[in-house]
Amino acid sequence: MLTLANIIILGLEIYSFALIAYILMSWFPGARESSIGQFLAKNL
Repeated sequence: MLTLANIIILGLEIYSFALIAYILMSWFPGARESSIGQFLAKNL
């Protein structure tokens, strides 16, 4: 069970960093239209 909890926590950390990165992309013109921005928009 400890391993499952660690996997869930890791997934939440990765998701939160991706969400923060997507939010910060709004400060840079054209960043959301980049390939990374489009990937984050589809998967978040």
